[in-house]
Amino acid sequence: AAPVARPETRRATGRTPRAFIIALRIDRAKDLLADATLPLAEVAKLRFADRANLNTNSRRHVGIAPGAWRRSRR
Repeated sequence: AAPVARPETRRATGRTPRAFIIALRIDRAKDLLADATLPLAEVAKLRFADRANLNTNSRRHVGIAPGAWRRSRR
């Protein structure tokens, strides 16, 4: 992100631009995870580099792995 955008984004969202984008991706992944027929690997491909990247970011930003999050919603 541009140096000027960083302070504005942080003031508006409370996060860095990168953290904000990751949070948006995780929120979208959660929407997709609600559909139990869609495999985790497919959800990961739609928003992240791979399943491991989805797992890492989910644990870091939400505190729970995507599979565990899905099971907790059943």
